[in-house]
Amino acid sequence: MGREVWAVIPMHDLLVTEAGLASPLPHVDFLGLPFRLLSEQQVVRLIIEYCGAPFRYVVTPNAYNVVAAHDEPSLLSIYRGAWLSLCGSQILRVLAALEGLALPVVIGTDLVMALLPALDDQNAESMPQHLLIVGPPTGAERKLRTAYPNLTIDVLPTTENLACNAKLQLAVARTCMDRHWEILLLCAGSPVNELIARHLAELGCSAGVALCVGEAIDFLADARVRARAEHNT
Repeated sequence: MGREVWAVIPMHDLLVTEAGLASPLPHVDFLGLPFRLLSEQQVVRLIIEYCGAPFRYVVTPNAYNVVAAHDEPSLLSIYRGAWLSLCGSQILRVLAALEGLALPVVIGTDLVMALLPALDDQNAESMPQHLLIVGPPTGAERKLRTAYPNLTIDVLPTTENLACNAKLQLAVARTCMDRHWEILLLCAGSPVNELIARHLAELGCSAGVALCVGEAIDFLADARVRARAEHNT
């Protein structure tokens, strides 16, 4: 008789329900990418629960990113290698629906808008988690620390020519390796964010979750500060 083989699925690749039941993270292949079938709330919970080891990264490709990925095979492999590849486009959702597929939309900016307040609230009575944010403009660090006082936030500004300078992208990844963080927000634009995430994996980054989430972090900080001010008036 043959020996029965059991596949061991890491906890960070499981979705645990409120009833305590665990199942593999659901996904569907569409246009060559494995999109996770998760709500924004589920994604936030997974990132918070599994921001330790091993290192993983999250991508939110839109229609433009999918086209660019098919034009550049190395970029396609980055999207396919993500821990969570999330549909970041209503256009992709509509196209998938024409094929009979239901893709939840989780846009990068919206994900960060949900994640940072959740982290801030969770850390109000515990040790603060460390966030490193790559790409925000000058002045964003002060706004972010005001908006999320229960988090330890480090900011790494970038230069305008980062998109066309592969050596500089690698240098940014190396700098990230030298900083302490549990969650890394890559906000330098696509495909720079994804390329830095790949460099981190290749450099042997051991822990943390990197999120490739566009360029909207400064807006998010401003919105959070305004919301706090309105709440206190």
